[in-house]
Amino acid sequence: MDLNKAYVYILSNAARTVLYIGVTGSVYTQKYNIHDLMYFEIHSEIKSAIKKRKATEGVEKRMED
Repeated sequence: MDLNKAYVYILSNAARTVLYIGVTGSVYTQKYNIHDLMYFEIHSEIKSAIKKRKATEGVEKRMED
């Protein structure tokens, strides 16, 4: 994994009832029993990845409605 890259990701559980959207240097799924990587983007800088993540705020809430 390239240490200079950052990832924006959407993860889901097996039942597809929960979405986790985040930013990381590596995608790690065991802590929350994540089953599916739904989407990811690679960014060359953490700042651009964080900006993208902030643009997705509220997506989880809309999915719950």
